[in-house]
Amino acid sequence: MDNDDDASPVKGFLRQNNLNWTQATMESIKTLEIRYRIHSFPTTMLLGPDGKIVSLGQTKKKQPGLRGQELLKSLDGLLPP
Repeated sequence: MDNDDDASPVKGFLRQNNLNWTQATMESIKTLEIRYRIHSFPTTMLLGPDGKIVSLGQTKKKQPGLRGQELLKSLDGLLPP
């Protein structure tokens, strides 16, 4: 997600690096920033199907990990087989 007012630099970067995904812009994430209290980027969180935060990746607080192999383990534990 990008919360800059001008999304053109990000779009140029994505195009230049052949990254073909939809980039959320400031207009589309205002509600998310407020709802999930996002104050800085990058912010990593795992949301459940109900929209509630499952983890912020704070393993010291015994939350599921959200990076690399830890993310895969977390998803295995949270998703139905």
